[in-house]
Amino acid sequence: MADLIRRTPRTLVPRIFPEVDELFREIWGRPVLGASGRGRATGPREWAPQVDLYETDTEFVVKAELPGVAREDIEILCEGRNLSLRAERKKDEEVAEESYYWRERLYGHFERLVQLPADVAEESVTAKFDNGVLEVRAMKKGPEPKGRKIDVA
Repeated sequence: MADLIRRTPRTLVPRIFPEVDELFREIWGRPVLGASGRGRATGPREWAPQVDLYETDTEFVVKAELPGVAREDIEILCEGRNLSLRAERKKDEEVAEESYYWRERLYGHFERLVQLPADVAEESVTAKFDNGVLEVRAMKKGPEPKGRKIDVA
């Protein structure tokens, strides 16, 4: 009975964070609460940027949040409808692991494959990186000509 009295929401919530994070890690491959490291240093966890994809009349636009990533650590590949974003966010090396009380920021390599709704002209793909946001623009491919006029010599 005394154990039940001590189990208030205030004492239970910190206990269930690690279990909930582990459940989300098993289902989606990463924690969503970010609370599993509270009170202790944790090892590296996977991360993937938040990505938006939208289209205009002439192009597809992909925006990805990459705070803490250096421009030279970004790689973009385009093949047909597939746009691959790769980068690395590096840890702060000046702080020893054992010095952390908790660590919620994620580090390491990631690769994010974005499938565009239609083929694009690969030579038209451009990218810019400003204030931690990567913006990739790809021109839509026009319709292929169904035939070709042949000149008679």
